Formats: sequence, structure tokens, C-alpha cells
Amino acid sequence: MSDYAHADDLLHRNDGDPLWQESHWLMWHDVSAGIGGLHRLAIHPVAGTTTFWCGVMASDGTRYRAEGWRLPRPEAAEGAFVVTPTQRLRFIDGELHLEVDEPGCEVHLAFAPFHPMARYMHGDIIPTAGAPDHFEAGGRVTGHCVLDGRRRDIDGLAFRDRSWGPRNYEVSLSHRWVAGTFGPELSFSAITVAAIDGSLLGDGIVIRDGQAHRAVDVDIVVHLEADGMTHRGGEVTLITASGEMLTVRCETIDATLFTVGDRGAYAGVDSICRAESEGRIGFCDLEVSNNPRRGRAMPLLALRANLVDGISRARG
Repeated sequence: MSDYAHADDLLHRNDGDPLWQESHWLMWHDVSAGIGGLHRLAIHPVAGTTTFWCGVMASDGTRYRAEGWRLPRPEAAEGAFVVTPTQRLRFIDGELHLEVDEPGCEVHLAFAPFHPMARYMHGDIIPTAGAPDHFEAGGRVTGHCVLDGRRRDIDGLAFRDRSWGPRNYEVSLSHRWVAGTFGPELSFSAITVAAIDGSLLGDGIVIRDGQAHRAVDVDIVVHLEADGMTHRGGEVTLITASGEMLTVRCETIDATLFTVGDRGAYAGVDSICRAESEGRIGFCDLEVSNNPRRGRAMPLLALRANLVDGISRARG
């Protein structure tokens, strides 16, 4: 099902393209502890820079947000993927360990996959969404998080995304990506992209009992807020080549708004959601960007997402 190797966790030989990136994405949610997080760590080896997104959200309204863009790439120890001294990944015996040590936010988690990494995004969607080598997996995280001085032990569901290759955020006008897991028996991922040439592209996978089935049709509906950016959740339907249909309903718990570029060339909302399908309850991230007129301004209003750096509180 997968040709992903442990060596793929670290850097690959690149073709000299300045848009080349190596990124890891980890999202997680622990219902019992009442907390979840969203983490993207990326290295741009040709440019010698890094980027990161970090959002942690607790059920009591405490939030943490940080992001970095075009940061100088630091030294990294063998077996580590480091974007800043306080945002890093380590790989121990093939297991991914996330380490975040920021003022007000500490996250130390180990990710254990439910199944092998599944190849994702094929064909025409690659030049639009970027990263022609792209793998994903559902799993579980264990460890701890200290948010605004309060420690929580974590044992929750998680979803991992790993990609490398050229990626250009400028070629997408809007997109929806929804991915998550219900446990070892079922994980899923789906994406739609509205491209600058007017085309609409999509792809998806359903992973049942460790076996990945590619979707031949994907439909994602978002319940958009009045700010035109954040949302209350949505619904995704995937149909596989065998005719199987999976529908997942998503209800937003909390979200973080992330940007790319100095003037907001990309602004996307990543929402930790309660996911429901086939009588199962799990979690997912419903990620949404809306930029149909190719604007270049930073967002000022986010009704249902955090766009404030550092520790903050959700509005009641």
C-alpha cells in the first residue's frame, strides 16, 4: 500500500527549485483532556529557510497561536527535523516525536500510526496543490501539553501528513481539505482545489482496516460564517472506485487561522472538528481557504478561529 520509508521522514535530494519544500503536518485531539493542536513544520532547503504553523486550543477557551515565515534554518542533530530551536521533530526508532517549547505553550507528543503511510494526491492535482510526493496516515498521540501554565496528559487521536517537492500557494484561489480518523478501523482524507485557470480539482482516500482506497469522486460542503472565512463545520462525501460511499459530518470545536507570505498571499482556517460517520465518533481538520479574487491583504476578522499570536482566550 505504501512505499514510504523511515528515511523519508528527513530531507530528500532536491532539483534546485526555490519552491521546493519538505513539510510535516500533525493534528491531534484528546476529547477527555479537552484539547487539540495543529502543527506544520517546513524546511525550504534551496532558500535555506523554514516556516511553521502552531495552534493549540483547549475546551476552556485557552488558545495558543504562532507562525513563522522565511526564518533562517537552524542546525539540526542527526535524526531531527528542526525549523526553529523551539519547534522540532525527532524520529526515534521510526516513531515521530513532536516537541514545541514556546512561552505559554509546551507540547511533547509521540505519534503511533494505525496503518502504513498512504500515498495521496495524484495526477492533475499535483501541480496545483504542490508536493508531488505526499503521504498521510491516521494514528494516536501520547504525551503531554502545558498551555498557559496548565499541564494536560494526552492520549488522543491524530492524523499525520508528510510531503516534499515544489509547492506554490499562488496557483490556488481556494481549497477545502478535510482529513481525520475514527481509530484503527477508519481514516480518510479529501481535498478540492479551485485553480487560477478556472478548473476545479479533487482527490481523496478512504483507509479501512489499514487498506487505502482512492476516491473517484469528492464533494466537500462548508457551513461558512458571515466573515467569509471561518466556518461552523461541514460535510464531505467520498466515493471509491468500488462504489463505496463515505459521508463524514464535521462540527467545528475551535480553529486557528494561518497565513503564508508577508502580505497574506495565503490565509487558511484549520478547524479541529468533531467527526461523525456510520455511527462512529472521531475527529478531523476541516481546512478552508477562500481567495476567489486573488487579494493581497491580511485578514482582520475571524469569528470562529484564532488569529492572535501567543496565549489568548476565545470569545464567549
